[in-house]
Amino acid sequence: MLFRSLVTSDDSPQVRRIAAQSLAALGDPRGIDAILKLGVYPRSLSVSLEYISRFGEVAVPRLIASLANENIAVATVAIAALGRMGSRVAVPKLLKTLYEGREELRLPLLRVLADLDVPDLGTRLVPLLADPSADVRQAVLEYLAKFPAAGSISAVKGFLKSPDPNLRQLAILALRAGDFAEVFPLFSMGLQDPSALVRKSSAAALGAQESPMAAGKLLEVIHDPDCDTRCEVIRSLGCLGESRAVPHLLEMLDSEDRAVRLATVTALGAIGDERAGEPLIRNLPQESDAKIRQVIVRTLGSVGDSAAIPVLRTLLVENSSIRVPALIAISEIGTNEATEILVSMLQDPSEQMRYHACMEIGRAHV
Repeated sequence: MLFRSLVTSDDSPQVRRIAAQSLAALGDPRGIDAILKLGVYPRSLSVSLEYISRFGEVAVPRLIASLANENIAVATVAIAALGRMGSRVAVPKLLKTLYEGREELRLPLLRVLADLDVPDLGTRLVPLLADPSADVRQAVLEYLAKFPAAGSISAVKGFLKSPDPNLRQLAILALRAGDFAEVFPLFSMGLQDPSALVRKSSAAALGAQESPMAAGKLLEVIHDPDCDTRCEVIRSLGCLGESRAVPHLLEMLDSEDRAVRLATVTALGAIGDERAGEPLIRNLPQESDAKIRQVIVRTLGSVGDSAAIPVLRTLLVENSSIRVPALIAISEIGTNEATEILVSMLQDPSEQMRYHACMEIGRAHV
């Protein structure tokens, strides 16, 4: 009884914390109510959560009861404590409080429920997209952006007209669960949005659609003025394996922007079109960025152009990390000359190179 009194009434914050710690150490569930009140004090929330979690499941009934506490701060601490404990038992009550409880609790409830991995939570949250609180609406949209729910499409579409580009971007992400016929026009419209953030997300969404129609729309905006958006368009075309993009991509190999060049050579590798061979061979010696050089080498391997062997062979004598990718690329080209090079590398002074030469020779004969 003394400790419970000290937690709520002592003038010293340090004494209140030590009293709470003692109650937790004693495992007295009656102390939970006192510790909840401790969380009302400034900078004491984390302390209260730590101590309450030590009680384990015995604390859950009291925490659930505290959801109805008239003091909003106490109820908020109870919500956070249930979330920290990962209490599945409390989920039905948390959902009921979300829909029927006080508006002030909806935001903390949303955050906790999102962390508890509640089945079909996205579908259950759709009605809250019409909540009076802008913060609640945004929190729901953020959840649906991470975990799209098929039943949310109609409600989410309205946010594409929001003046806030962040909300429009979240709406694009949330629409990924929709049927292609329904979301394709919306993503296409997103490619023309004034916000680069929205255009970039729309490009990524179209890249996941695996449709020639999506590729066609992306080709229309491959020269988007924003660098990040342009890179996303390029990546999406690579993901789709869109060969119609190859001429445009080859023009971008000489871009002054590193990110564009990296996205371009990566996309060319994903597409695997033989038209990329000669331009990449020509580009490799003049590329100064080590990462892009490695991607070019891997792309030459995936394209399979035997004309790349001489330039790849010169890389085998470099004292750099590009030796292994060059060896693997030569192996992927798979000609007799490539095999001879692999065999010769079995005598290389480097253990790593001998190892990879063995691996590639073995893989070629499987």
